[in-house]
Amino acid sequence: MPVLLPPRRRALAAALLLSAAVLTAGCSENAATETYKDTETYGAMFATAFATAVPFRKAFSAGEAAAAEYLKTELRELGYDVAESFFDANGTPVPEDRGEATSRNLVATRRGTGFRVTDPASGETRSVRRTVLLCAHYDTLLGSAEAEAAPGYDGIQDNASGIAALLQAARALKSEANGFDVRFAFFGAGGADQLGARVYLSGLSDVDLAGLEAVYCVESIYAGDKLYANAGWSSLAAGRKYAMRKKLYEMTDLAIKYSIDLRTNQAGFSVDLLGDGAPVLFREVSSNKSDWVPFDAKGIPVVFFESYDFFARSLDATAESRNPAFSTTMGRIRGTPSDGLAALQEILDADRLKDRVDRVAFLLQKMVERGIDEGTADVTPQAATATPTGTPEAGS
Repeated sequence: MPVLLPPRRRALAAALLLSAAVLTAGCSENAATETYKDTETYGAMFATAFATAVPFRKAFSAGEAAAAEYLKTELRELGYDVAESFFDANGTPVPEDRGEATSRNLVATRRGTGFRVTDPASGETRSVRRTVLLCAHYDTLLGSAEAEAAPGYDGIQDNASGIAALLQAARALKSEANGFDVRFAFFGAGGADQLGARVYLSGLSDVDLAGLEAVYCVESIYAGDKLYANAGWSSLAAGRKYAMRKKLYEMTDLAIKYSIDLRTNQAGFSVDLLGDGAPVLFREVSSNKSDWVPFDAKGIPVVFFESYDFFARSLDATAESRNPAFSTTMGRIRGTPSDGLAALQEILDADRLKDRVDRVAFLLQKMVERGIDEGTADVTPQAATATPTGTPEAGS
């Protein structure tokens, strides 16, 4: 059983400012009484313990395998069954762990009740099942071979912080009866061109894909200057912006409702982001690839959480952080020796890890509770069943 570090009760910031992008949408006159600060949290403690216990988790390494075992134990402690799937460096599924030639995905499922959708005109009612995927990779870009050159490195930014937000959401959602089936996916080999996510996607059936409402991907939410949520690159295609960004807009609505500082990229300059010679408006998307990429390419709406600073006049001028402490890496933290808790705590405010993990976990929880939107139809969760919480589904 993982040993978590003792909790530290520090006061959070007294006030949070919404980004200009969020403010333009307007705020309700009645302030929400519930906020992410009201929830009991263990996420930051887990991020710290996880990063400290297994600092070098490079894809297909012994460290990555140890990290997978650590996560599996934690998920079971939270009351979830865990489905493991192994694959080799070519992305070929293999039946078992084959040492350093193998990576793996871990998936825990929180089965929901489904929804009842009633057409207001005809009064006809139908049952609907939908799934949301909450995902993050657990491997790091640096491995033990770089340990001497990167003392203090532990991948707290990339991606212990994202893993912690997913676990905190899983902890909160486990005791709730919601309509969505929720899959919590912890991908291996994210640093190998999102191989774990690609393997997982390739294993989904047509039925799985048809029922997949959205994918929420979390990476590196701790050390960047600002917390962002953005849509995928498929939303840049003509005529697809709203359909592919609707889930992002729903997320920013929740941020407004609960007075949470969550930003979207509002840079607004044109850039050849897709590398096809056709400049696109750089807004509400990220320049950083993560496990959202294969799902987005498949036409599934995605929301990507990360910390960064997109306030710039050109793509080259954007940075993970503008803090002078990161000037030698051109403002980058992920995959550099700067990505270590001890060093980052000396630079950043003491509450940031807890604050960022709490914010993202709370928004994921509220997004699941929000349910589906079927236009003018009346949608309600169906009555709860006796299906066990952790029962894996097909494609898991």
